[in-house]
Amino acid sequence: MENKKFQLELISKEIDLIHKKLLILIGSVAGTWFYAIEFSKAESIYLNLLSPFLIILFLLSVIGTGVNYLKLNNLQKEIQNLKGEIE
Repeated sequence: MENKKFQLELISKEIDLIHKKLLILIGSVAGTWFYAIEFSKAESIYLNLLSPFLIILFLLSVIGTGVNYLKLNNLQKEIQNLKGEIE
């Protein structure tokens, strides 16, 4: 019983960390997408060359957000299973 409560607390702390990571990743996704679009419209050749790298960074951020979302779902399922075992 005590072990299950400890596991629940540990999983809830992991969920808090994933939420924080998701907020940061969502901000970076929005920022990289915005700058990639703006740089592709720019007249400077250097900014036009930077745009594809920002698009790649955007895609990597989207993948990271998806992976963290899947981890969050798995942890929420574990919490529900542990709550069911405790009750």
